[in-house]
Amino acid sequence: MLVLGLAMVAEWRRWGLRKILITGAVYMAAVAPTLIAQWDLYVAAPSPLSPRAFLNLHAILRQPHHLIPSSWPGADYYRFFLVLGMAALGADWREPRHRRVLTWCAIILALCVVGTVFVEVVPVKLIIKLQLFRMTIFVKFFAVLYAAWFLLETLFERGWPQKLCALAILAIQNFAVIGVCVLLIAALRQKRLATHQWVWGVGLFLAGCVTGASVVATASLGHPIPMFWHSFAVAPRGVGIGLATLAALAAICWLRARMIPVALLALAVALRVITGLPFYGYDHPPVDDWYRLCQYIKTSTPRDAVFITPPFSGGFTMYSERAEIADWKNTPSIETDLIEWKHRMDDLAGFTDLRCSGFVSCAGILAEDYSRLREADFLRLAAKYHAQYLVTLQFEHAGPGRQLSFPEVYRLGNYILYRLPG
Repeated sequence: MLVLGLAMVAEWRRWGLRKILITGAVYMAAVAPTLIAQWDLYVAAPSPLSPRAFLNLHAILRQPHHLIPSSWPGADYYRFFLVLGMAALGADWREPRHRRVLTWCAIILALCVVGTVFVEVVPVKLIIKLQLFRMTIFVKFFAVLYAAWFLLETLFERGWPQKLCALAILAIQNFAVIGVCVLLIAALRQKRLATHQWVWGVGLFLAGCVTGASVVATASLGHPIPMFWHSFAVAPRGVGIGLATLAALAAICWLRARMIPVALLALAVALRVITGLPFYGYDHPPVDDWYRLCQYIKTSTPRDAVFITPPFSGGFTMYSERAEIADWKNTPSIETDLIEWKHRMDDLAGFTDLRCSGFVSCAGILAEDYSRLREADFLRLAAKYHAQYLVTLQFEHAGPGRQLSFPEVYRLGNYILYRLPG
């Protein structure tokens, strides 16, 4: 609604100032009960942290992948601006409706810039909580539509070199290939291509660079290479599937180009059946030992029991429907609760001040510190937080002097459930 309001103000001559004010007043009256409650809870509540301290705790420590744009992989920016480039090629900016969409996107991107400045440069709590820079998802909604039209228009109305590039974009899920194909389509659309030979030179040079990067990234998979290059990696199996899909789409395009959307749906189903590739890679819930342990706890322990669990293992409260001291995933948003969460994470990390940034960095530290806890430490945690059960991993307390004498309740895979005294 913030974007809609700014867009209406930007076109106040078209809408009329009176209509904008009346619309805004009606909307504010409708959302006032919710807005006031949210304001009291998240903004007007006690605020013991300074903006910089809140940024360090809420964003830098816990979720830089959500709140710190400078920490995001370069591959994310590359893919985002690649889709924007395809959308720009598919739009006709002489059309008023297209210019209106451009206005909306410009407002959203401007808000993203404001959100970044007032988070990373000059922290402001309200801006941090609003997470304005995550509004790029709305730009993607528009961009995907225009990018789709760009591909369809290329398939329906352009020559075969451009058609093959568009088909490669649809068939080969590699952003290096997609980027090169978009550049080639843009070059082929130049009406005076004969006098712009340098365009082909640049295109071939970039294609060679991308090919080299793909080879290096592919050969380095499994090694600690920068995340940016993972977007260029090519799996041997993916090459075969991509080329076969490209050939099938080319044949369909040659017969009847307007059947491409139906063919894409059919190929998606066929690839799923033939190769076993998932439509979407997230499997929920994951049926692993952790999930099975949580299910056992759900059916075999009192509902009011409190557990000490590995802080790097998420989903315990959701899967088991039981309380735990704290874990990395369940982070509160209210400031006073966030401070308490940090104290509990420090205790689970061996009663030290946890200093890291993001799950990738913090998970290893939490796992190492949790494995160093001894029987006296767990008793101290149990007394402080009134816990009745403990979950550990077998290898963490297998060495001399590290065994736990608590009664064992259940063992599954690497996990052990203990009953704490008291």
